[in-house]
Amino acid sequence: MNTTNIACEAMLNKNGAAMGFISTARTVYSPQNRTINRNFMSHVLARKPNGENYTIGEALAQAKADIAGSLRLSSSDMDSINKVHFILLGDPAIKLCPPKYNVKIDRFNGLDTSSGDRPNISAGDIVTVEGRIVDEDGNDIDDFNGILSSSVYDSEEHIVCKNNANEDVTKFEYDDRTRVIYSGSDSIRSGKFTFSFPVTIDINYSDNTGMLYLHAINQKKTDEAHGTKYHENFRKFWSYIQTKWPGTRHCCNHRWQGINDILPQQLLHSRCRQL
Repeated sequence: MNTTNIACEAMLNKNGAAMGFISTARTVYSPQNRTINRNFMSHVLARKPNGENYTIGEALAQAKADIAGSLRLSSSDMDSINKVHFILLGDPAIKLCPPKYNVKIDRFNGLDTSSGDRPNISAGDIVTVEGRIVDEDGNDIDDFNGILSSSVYDSEEHIVCKNNANEDVTKFEYDDRTRVIYSGSDSIRSGKFTFSFPVTIDINYSDNTGMLYLHAINQKKTDEAHGTKYHENFRKFWSYIQTKWPGTRHCCNHRWQGINDILPQQLLHSRCRQL
């Protein structure tokens, strides 16, 4: 792609322009970029105390304010310098549109998830999941009819890149979930759903955890719900599944962390809306 300004190219693209772009006006640095990126995501995907979502402009401003407020504690002067180079091209009043409701799992393979017990499942089993759509207070949404999309991922794998260019650098390493055990859709009627999936024979034989993502949308495509987060220990012949709070997040490690430990409201699917 031959361009001198990727932000302008993205926003002015006649074949499908971006609705906004957070870019930089000067050189920035990766370690400090991580700080402002995490601060921004923690706000743009969260809600204010009054229940409203942050606008993109508010989220960026708050991310910079967080850095300024933490300078006394841990942030470096480079964080302070780096943050002023980030700018928003676009309407600062735009908000991401998070799911309105939550998807709650009631029973996993016949076991009540509120019991605190871990259900055992074996490779080759057909696992049945039962649940419902609830609001933030846990109240049932009985008039929700639509489609539930679910994806089950195997445990994380440690990947070492090949350094195909044969450069004198350390090979890049990272963890990723490359194996999808199940991906499918099923119906939601009167706020309730049931679906089943097979546990494949060729799962990763490890003590690490798997992952279940759930997302629902009603028939009119006006309301969404995001999934209860699970971690699963897929082992050679059996696995544990432990349930925690409702919510989802786009990345996680093999140890359980509550959704509120990472981001208050992390979304698998987002739309945009304008005030």
